[in-house]
Amino acid sequence: MMAYIMAKTSARVFIFFVLLICYGCGTGMIYKTSQNDMQPMTFEEARKKAVSLFWEEGGLSVGHLQIWEWELKSFKVNEDGFTVVYGKDNSLTCDFEFISDPVVNDWGPLANFHYAVELRGGGNVDFWFNKKESAITFAKAFYTLKYRSTEARMAKKQAVQSQAISKEDLTTIVPQAAVTTAARGPRKGAKPESVKTDLDKPVFSPREIIMDENDLAVVIGIEKYQNLPKSDYSKNDAGIVRNYIKALGFQERNIEFITDERATKSSIAKSIEAWLPNKLKKGGKVFVYYSGHGSPNPVTGEAFLVPYDGDPNYLDVTGYPLKRLYEKLGRLQASEVIVVLDSCFSGAGGRSVLAKGARPLVMTSQSVVLPQNMVVLSATQSSQISTSSQEKGYGIFTYYFLKVLKGGNKSVSEIYEYVKPYVEDEAKSINVRQSPSINPNLDKLKGRFLLRK
Repeated sequence: MMAYIMAKTSARVFIFFVLLICYGCGTGMIYKTSQNDMQPMTFEEARKKAVSLFWEEGGLSVGHLQIWEWELKSFKVNEDGFTVVYGKDNSLTCDFEFISDPVVNDWGPLANFHYAVELRGGGNVDFWFNKKESAITFAKAFYTLKYRSTEARMAKKQAVQSQAISKEDLTTIVPQAAVTTAARGPRKGAKPESVKTDLDKPVFSPREIIMDENDLAVVIGIEKYQNLPKSDYSKNDAGIVRNYIKALGFQERNIEFITDERATKSSIAKSIEAWLPNKLKKGGKVFVYYSGHGSPNPVTGEAFLVPYDGDPNYLDVTGYPLKRLYEKLGRLQASEVIVVLDSCFSGAGGRSVLAKGARPLVMTSQSVVLPQNMVVLSATQSSQISTSSQEKGYGIFTYYFLKVLKGGNKSVSEIYEYVKPYVEDEAKSINVRQSPSINPNLDKLKGRFLLRK
């Protein structure tokens, strides 16, 4: 009898502890957001409420990583998602989109009654709160933010599809300071920092990144030449382009970055003709960017990139032919090759130079038939010149190329269609004709040559 009682008691104790452990590990979802939760908060109200609740009593974990209170440095919400900066040296940044609906989970007494607002599908992010009411309010706020974010993305997608380009649309892609600049031209001695700062911080969410460890890039920027006039801000151009392609997923080890005195003819040839084919794995993507002087052969009209040690009087010996660039890139076993040129080849000024005694050319290069896996986006057409902006601190073409890329445009063809009118307008404001070009034609590029999702 005593044995029976002890066995029964042990069974009850065992069941009790099982229930306690289950309860302590969480009672499951206690609140699920719905369409009604976005009312009556506006986006701004929801943003402020979420940020204030987070800093007042919130904690955070990303995946299986617990981020402690003293490690958190910043929590910001925008129309696309939110950014968390943490780490002792402020060095770790996570960017998330509003994707999944938030739910609140009760983690029970063994977890000191912590309530987690879980965002599954967007990086497995959990926000922790001590009070159930705080967690529910936070979840409601994030549901509002997610709903408004979806509306904003749909509106942007419709704008892209309709190709609506107007002065009003410019403010959704370019800061108001840039709109004003385009209308009135650069001010003499103006400082570029106010606009440069916006470009200098490329941020793309993990879900937007499509480049992988097999993709390679060559970035060339030549501002100071050995025996030629400067190509204003070309080194800045190359630096910011490198930052952007790194943010888009290119690995540092897979980027050849050469500027000024390092960008000799032999160095350019080595990068294009040896480094790329030796390092590229079959099916990888290649991105090539050049900012600096171009030059035409006065007799044949053939276009050349001008290296640091180049001489327009002896282009056949010291220049790097554009035709040769396309031929070498065309031989690569790459799935896609994207070439972006912020240069010009007329010899009429800007980012071009000309042999002494020669005259600028009306047509500087023959029609080039590119391989099917290659696209070339250039800053100018035919006899035009490529210009830079003192106020922005970059080439006009490079500035808008990166601006619309950051603003949501994904493919090279989309970027071209948006960049073209912006560049033309700003060039006109300083009495210059400049219109970007693309090869091949747009009808052959649909759905191809993506830089981001």
